[in-house]
Amino acid sequence: MNYIQINKFSKVPLYIQIRDSIKTAITSGQLKNHDRLPTEEAISRFFRVSRPVVRQAYQELLDEGLIDRTQGRGTFVNRQVLYTNLFYKTDFNGELMSKGVVPESHIINTEIVNVADINGIGDLPADYQTFFHIKRIRKGDGIPLFINLIYFSAHKYPNVGQWINQNMSFTKIVTEMNQIKPTSVRNELSAVILDDTIAELLDVQANSAAMKFSNWSYDQDGNLLTFHISYFPAERHQIEMEINEELS
Repeated sequence: MNYIQINKFSKVPLYIQIRDSIKTAITSGQLKNHDRLPTEEAISRFFRVSRPVVRQAYQELLDEGLIDRTQGRGTFVNRQVLYTNLFYKTDFNGELMSKGVVPESHIINTEIVNVADINGIGDLPADYQTFFHIKRIRKGDGIPLFINLIYFSAHKYPNVGQWINQNMSFTKIVTEMNQIKPTSVRNELSAVILDDTIAELLDVQANSAAMKFSNWSYDQDGNLLTFHISYFPAERHQIEMEINEELS
């Protein structure tokens, strides 16, 4: 319970102090999804506050959807979010901020890889032997939303490494820094089961369902510029489609 801070000399009501302490621990990632929270009685006894004070704090967290309570099992962190068609949005930061969510991007690693080690990229000309690879995780309010595996052709972007930083838009790298603009793209969306490594990074259960979004971008001559693979955990994303057809 070290994440709960109470100052009995403060004018801030005790239930708000308890509520905000737990909320901060959840949104910062100190408390993970599905973590069990202490009982009302345990908090009441430890901090020497009344049960109704703790009950009110928990009730407000329940109302916000940050925690969940199951009869006979206890109270648990409920860091659930649900986005629609996020894989098609071109402005990740703008999309999240429009919903009052704080966007984050974290580059996990960068490396040079051989084309033979990239699954699903397809057949390429002989001069496409190496790619600059970036693995990045994107979050909203501290919750992992998806993972990018991004491949820049070293043949087309020999100096791309110097532009990489945590907050750089990769679209901006393609269109501005290297002066090579894609003229066509190809997208594929499929359902997959996450392996242990990616599931852990996304803070979801191993072998859980996800949407795999693959993207190829090409120049005006049909040469590959970039290849992206993104994994969106199904528990945080949904697909919304609209089909229009004319009836005779």
